[in-house]
Amino acid sequence: MFVDETGANTKMVRVYGRCRRGERLVCKTPWGHWKTTTFTCGLRCDGLVAPWVLEGPMTGDAFRVYIEKVLAPTLSSGDTVIIDNLASHKVVGVREAIEAVGAKLLKARVVKLNPPGKQQALEALLSFRAALAAGGSLDDAARQAKSAASFKGGMRTLGARLMDHFALHRLFGLASTLELFGSAARRAHYTSALRYPVLKKSGNYAGDSRIAARPFMRCMIEESLADELAMLPKAWLVPFGPNALRALDHLAAAGRIDEARILGGLLHPGGQQWNRYNVQLDLVSSDAALAVPGGAEVLRRSAALRAKVAALLPE
Repeated sequence: MFVDETGANTKMVRVYGRCRRGERLVCKTPWGHWKTTTFTCGLRCDGLVAPWVLEGPMTGDAFRVYIEKVLAPTLSSGDTVIIDNLASHKVVGVREAIEAVGAKLLKARVVKLNPPGKQQALEALLSFRAALAAGGSLDDAARQAKSAASFKGGMRTLGARLMDHFALHRLFGLASTLELFGSAARRAHYTSALRYPVLKKSGNYAGDSRIAARPFMRCMIEESLADELAMLPKAWLVPFGPNALRALDHLAAAGRIDEARILGGLLHPGGQQWNRYNVQLDLVSSDAALAVPGGAEVLRRSAALRAKVAALLPE
């Protein structure tokens, strides 16, 4: 069973609009005081259970009450409850209430693509559900979901080509970083700067220069990503694209991760900016590179990464 919540605020209504000059603008808005309403429930394979509506945002005390009074009575011995790592879910009493009825509490383990998108999230969930329906364990289902939503096809080939061009394969002790998607897959961990898919005007949001400044995204970076990376203190961190790098730089500046482990500067291998790939792969002259929009910045990041890797490699 998955447990999660969503919310809405009555302030989301429009408070202005257009009408003919001299006429009063009339529109409908919710009656009463402005407030946040939170809806929480559990999701089983056969439907929703334990729905609960809270007038206000979710807090640790409120979540513990939900687990003890609403969710726990619906659980049976042997059930598995999966929740995410939201701070309000970590309060004392949640695990105890679930285990008191013979159920088991797990943290969500599905790892998403960087940047996360609607299609990747759908592929992960469908793969996870199919693995469970086939009788697989939660660990096996999580691994299959991770594989389904991680880099694949041309993205793997291009990503490996970019990493090999900067000698990351030598730093990792591989013949090619393409092995990270095959024989050396267990050595790699794929994650995202943003924990969940973020949409902008119904399309995937890939980040921007203020990714660590917006409260909603900064919360995901500081709470989810930082905790995840803390479990891999000796791992090399390879962000694809400038926005993932900005998220890691934000954590490094706060002392949450080691800046020396960040190997940033690579373009994201989405296959949609070949003029910049040619610049980073040194397939065009310096003059041609400078003529490419953003080419100067790609050259700067590439030079910084090349110098960092060279300093790390044995002579």
